[in-house]
Amino acid sequence: MKPYYLYRQKNMLANLENTGYAVPGKGCRYNVETMVESQSILAFGAGSITKIVIPSENRIERTDNVKEVALYIDRIDEMIMRKGKLLGEMGG
Repeated sequence: MKPYYLYRQKNMLANLENTGYAVPGKGCRYNVETMVESQSILAFGAGSITKIVIPSENRIERTDNVKEVALYIDRIDEMIMRKGKLLGEMGG
């Protein structure tokens, strides 16, 4: 296996990096797209973050879900509304 991406995270303890390894020719496109932030991601569940990439405006919009499961369940309608609003604004 060989490394196929290296992602350096800002403000991280010890300034470490995230490296993806794969058999040559079998790297995960999802991981690469995520690291270069060129792919929109719809995320569902406690602690998840939806990311919408708007290339024409050179920007990224995010909306997060609360991490604690009990709060997630209590506030699910609020999070659905926020995600729906974001997607509506982006033409989704």
